Amino acid sequence: MSHSGERETRHDLPYTLSFFTRTNGRTGRSIAYVIGADGELVEPSESGYRRDDYKTWGPEVLNEGVVILTHEKAYTAAPHEFGVRYEPPQGITEEQLNQIEAIQKSIAEEWDGATGMSGRESPPIGDGWGFTAEDLNDEAQAKRDAEINSQDMGSLLATLQNKFNN
Repeated sequence: MSHSGERETRHDLPYTLSFFTRTNGRTGRSIAYVIGADGELVEPSESGYRRDDYKTWGPEVLNEGVVILTHEKAYTAAPHEFGVRYEPPQGITEEQLNQIEAIQKSIAEEWDGATGMSGRESPPIGDGWGFTAEDLNDEAQAKRDAEINSQDMGSLLATLQNKFNN
């Protein structure tokens, strides 16, 4: 587990993942996200009957293409703790990166300006899990490079010049 900006990565896919999820209230918050290669959240194989309960993802849904992330927060003014439980050794897909960015934005919006019993505000999330375009797998990198290289550089340069001249 690390605080924002200090990413620790694990490349050993767990056989199962059991994680206590607590999303009610502002203390003891914890949630796990399993994100498929298509960018969709993978539902747990088993879940307790309550909203705050253990969630378990089994071998039938865990594969080498998923990303497993956790977010924990002890109380409102405590730092955000972002954990990378599993990251594919070959890198992530663009869809996964988009989902990670959306989750981070949601967390940031939820806690922005939140004040706890101590009267102190929640700190910002910083870099969250720390994923960037540098973490994309080779296929996603090639796709992104092709999109960039297919653009007409003359018109891009003209747009930039126009932006700075006005």
